[in-house]
Amino acid sequence: MTRQLTSHTVQRLAFIRFLYQQGVEQSRQPQIMATTSVLSFHDAVELFLILCAEHLDVGVKTQINFADFWGKIGEKLPEGKELPSKKAMERMSKIRGHLKHSGVIPSADSIDQVRADVTTFFTDATLLVFGGDFQRIDMADLLTDVATIELLRHAQKHADKDDIPAAMAGLRLAFYAMLDSYTIPNGQGAPGPFSFGRNVGYFSDAGFPLHHQRFANRDAVSLAIAEAQSGLLDRVNRTTQQVQGLSEIIRQLQTAMRVTSLGIDYARFAQFEILTPKIERYMDGRISFAVDPVQETHSLEQFRWARLFVIETSLQAAKADVALQQLAQRRDSAAQRNRVEHRDWIVPEESAEEEESFGNA
Repeated sequence: MTRQLTSHTVQRLAFIRFLYQQGVEQSRQPQIMATTSVLSFHDAVELFLILCAEHLDVGVKTQINFADFWGKIGEKLPEGKELPSKKAMERMSKIRGHLKHSGVIPSADSIDQVRADVTTFFTDATLLVFGGDFQRIDMADLLTDVATIELLRHAQKHADKDDIPAAMAGLRLAFYAMLDSYTIPNGQGAPGPFSFGRNVGYFSDAGFPLHHQRFANRDAVSLAIAEAQSGLLDRVNRTTQQVQGLSEIIRQLQTAMRVTSLGIDYARFAQFEILTPKIERYMDGRISFAVDPVQETHSLEQFRWARLFVIETSLQAAKADVALQQLAQRRDSAAQRNRVEHRDWIVPEESAEEEESFGNA
């Protein structure tokens, strides 16, 4: 009989799965970069073993050998049950030890084997100790923004129903909900330090009325007026094209500045943008998304990568929370706004004691 999980235990399980998922992504990089996955996998397994010991009330020493967890935890498991994958995890630990202490780079085959072994371990051990499905542990529990968490869970529900395009759309909504929370913090009207100005919208063609009038009127007078307008229309068209191009550049630069200012890897953001469908919002509150033929064929693995990206970037962006809290305190302090003191900057005079430097002492 497993003990009931506390919210703290669930959050720690979510972090362990987060580390594991990072290891999975790292393991699929080119070999020299994939090497770091062994460290992530080992850390995830070690944290899991510690959590198992605490959850089952196993008394373990502060410094315990990795392999000894199996015996200690096994004592608290139901009769006939034992913690799985001991030999496989010992093999992983040796690979990690050779890498960390001797600089031995594991082969691509070894990394693939570690990934498979760790996946099997977590799948079996989570069910045995915590009575749940490891793949169902929601890493969204690591986040704090309510809107982002809710959209991530909606996206997961679509993925569970094999509607990957809708799931991907949910992830895009979740990412921009997170980004918007730093762009206009706490729903305040004034842009925050990560906004880089108010939102730059799509440019509206100012020449459309002239186009409409030119083709709508066909009588002699109107044709004469249309001819007179022809030169003006050409100039408007050229200006419109230039302003439209500049507006698009500024809009993309604004997004790029917001993303990079929060410490988000822009190359991964670009990949996320390509994977997820574009969103359209309407005045009546409706939201639609456009799915191209390639996006229709996205896999569950691509969904998991994109979901991990949203969670990782949300955790990365959380470093900016302190700045936003300080900004909110400054804006909310009416007394501070009413008591602004303007002072001149003056270079301080040195005293006789200060003038006597260490070298002249």
